[in-house]
Amino acid sequence: MKIRFVVIAIATFVLFTLDSNAQQVEVLIDRLDFGYDVAQFSEGLLRAKNGDKWGFVNENGRWVIAPRFKEAGDFSEGLAAVKIGNKYGYIDQAGNLVIAARYSYAEEFSEGLAQVGFVRGQNGYIKEDGSIAFVSSSDRFKCVKGEYCSGGLIKVLGANKKFGFVDIDGNVSIHPQFDRAYSFIDGLAAVAIGKKVGFIDEVGSFIIAPKYDVIKRFKNGYTGVCVGNRWGIIENSAQSEIIRPRYTDVQSFYNGRAAVMVNDKWGYINKYGEMVITPKFCETAPYNKNLTPVCVDNKWGYMDSNGNLAIQPQYKNPNRKPDAFNNGMEIAFVGNKCGVINQNGQFIVSPKYDCIYFSGDTPGLAVVMNTIAGERSCQLVRIRR
Repeated sequence: MKIRFVVIAIATFVLFTLDSNAQQVEVLIDRLDFGYDVAQFSEGLLRAKNGDKWGFVNENGRWVIAPRFKEAGDFSEGLAAVKIGNKYGYIDQAGNLVIAARYSYAEEFSEGLAQVGFVRGQNGYIKEDGSIAFVSSSDRFKCVKGEYCSGGLIKVLGANKKFGFVDIDGNVSIHPQFDRAYSFIDGLAAVAIGKKVGFIDEVGSFIIAPKYDVIKRFKNGYTGVCVGNRWGIIENSAQSEIIRPRYTDVQSFYNGRAAVMVNDKWGYINKYGEMVITPKFCETAPYNKNLTPVCVDNKWGYMDSNGNLAIQPQYKNPNRKPDAFNNGMEIAFVGNKCGVINQNGQFIVSPKYDCIYFSGDTPGLAVVMNTIAGERSCQLVRIRR
C-alpha cells in the first residue's frame, strides 16, 4: 500500500486575509503538514495524522474517523486499508474494522477486489466481505504486486514468465503469452510480443496487431501510439486507430480536441484529424472549452476556444489537468511562488506561497503551503471568489 504522509494539527475555524487586496479565506485546519506526496480527498475523506496516528477528516475539516491507526490508505469503494499493529485490514467510512487486520500489505479495492499479502509470502485477492477470491500459485501464475481488477480481469505472471489475465475467481481467461501487458480499459488492453505493442480484446484476440514501438498511458479513453518517430492516437472504446501516426508527438483527446506537435510547436486537432488550432505553442495542456494553459517563450498564459490568448503568458508551471478554472479560479506561479487568479488573470490570492492545490469536491477547497522561518506550514482552506 502506498502511504502518503500528512500531518494535521487541531482544526481552527477562523477567517484571515492574505493581503489587503485579497479575498477572505476560511481556514478549516491550521498547521497542516505533508511529506513526500500531496494529500487528496478520496470519497469525501482525507487521510490525516495527529501525533503518530492516522485518521480521516471531512471537507469541513472535522475528524470523522479519529486518528488511531499506524498507517492508512485512501478510501476506495467505501473501504480503506489501515495498519493495526503489524498487519493491515480494512475499515468502512464510519471507522468500523470490517475486514480483520491479518495481511502483510493491502491495496485499494477495484471492482470489488483488493490485492493483499497473505502469510508465508503469498499474495492474492480478497472480496469486500473479506473472503478470499484467489491466491497466487507458483505452478499456475503469480499475482503482480500493485495490479488491480479492470474490466473483470487482472494481469498475472505465468509460470512461463509471460503475462496473461485471470477473472475475479482466479480462472485463467487469457493464457500467459505476452512480454508486457497493461490493464484493460473499455474492453482493450495493450500487450507486447517482443518489442512491438498491439491491443487485445477481453478474450485475448488482437483487435489491433502488435505494430507499435511505443505507447502512452490511456487518458480519458485515448492513448498515443508511435511507429518509428511518428505518433497517432487510438480510441479504446472505438477499438481502432482514429489518428494515424504522423505527428512529432500527441496528447489524448479532451473535450473533442487533442494537442499534437508538428515539428517543435503544439496545436490542436479534432477527431477527424483536422487542425483546428494552428501549431504555435512551445508547450500546452489538455484542451478546455473555456480556457486552456499554453506556453509561449517559456511563459504560460491561457487561450480561448479559438486559440486566441485570453490571458497573456506571464506565469510558470500551471495546472495541466483538463479542468482549468474549475469554479472560476486557477493556481498560477510567478517565479517560485504561487497564488490564485480569476478568469481575467487577476490575482485573488497573492503569489507568495510555495504551493496551493485544490482538493476535494467543495468549491474552493484547497491546501495552502508556505515556509515560515525555515519550517513548512500548511493549512486546509476554503477560498471564496
